[in-house]
Parts: sequence; C-alpha cells; structure tokens
Amino acid sequence: MTAILALQKMHLSDKHLVRIAEHYGHRFTVFHSPDPSAPNARGVAFVVNTSLIRVTNAHVRTLVPGRAILLSIPWQNDCTLHLLNVYAPNDPTENQHSWSQLLEHWTTNHSPLPKADIMLGDFNLVKDELDCLPPYADHTRAVVELNALKTCLGLYNGWHTTYSDK
Repeated sequence: MTAILALQKMHLSDKHLVRIAEHYGHRFTVFHSPDPSAPNARGVAFVVNTSLIRVTNAHVRTLVPGRAILLSIPWQNDCTLHLLNVYAPNDPTENQHSWSQLLEHWTTNHSPLPKADIMLGDFNLVKDELDCLPPYADHTRAVVELNALKTCLGLYNGWHTTYSDK
C-alpha cells in the first residue's frame, strides 16, 4: 500500500479536485500545483493516503507553478519529511533554466525553505549515458545545474551511488 505518491503531468482542474475529494476524500488528500499558463499540459501533485499518514500539519509550497512543489509532512518521531516533486521541461535550455530556478529557492534569502530530504519526479534528462539504450548524453549544462541543486540539498542518486558502473 502506497503512503505518498508523486505525480507529474497532472491535468487537474479545481472541478477534478472536488470530484476526487467527494469520492476518495476519506482515504486520500491531493496536494496539487497546476501551471496557470498551460493547465492541460503540466502540473505536479502529491497524493497522500490518509489511512496511513496524517495530513493535519502538512504544508505544500509551490516553487514553480505546474513544475515543482515541496511537501512538508509530519513523519515519525516528531520529524518532518520534505519531498520535492519536479516535472522538468523537455527543451534542454528550459530544462537547464528550471534547475537554476529551483536552486535559487535555496540560495537566496527571499523565502527560507527546508532542504528536501527526497527529490523525485520526471527530470526529462539523463545524468549518465549508461542510463539509456542506445547510450546518449543529455544537455551538459542541464546536468550541471541538476547536480548543483542536488549538492546544495545534500542529495545523491542512490542507484548511481550503489551501481556506478551499471
């Protein structure tokens, strides 16, 4: 049974959210960020199974509308878990800019944010040629910006750390 589900490319309107709440509100809570400029093309969401996790003091921050949200949710032993859900653009230049834009949220003093414990989503790039068949490299600057964000947040790719040559 899933406790928290991160979704990308969500085309949820307010009507959809109301219908979901009517039918499933007793079991699930949806935290959603649409893209106001393209509501049928983008959107990110977290679906929390409320039979497993309390959402009473959960807080969601939209970092980039339709592209990135940060969910802070009470966890075990009075800790708070911070989850960053990202749906990065396909275009390599826009992809690079999106990582830089996210990094700014943690490197400026405008809005102090807790560091994400987990970052997940659709990054629309590959870090290493080994991740693709046939192997190919993605936009170098986009990968550099993604790595800068991961470094700033103290995150690492568990798969690449464990299986660096596969």
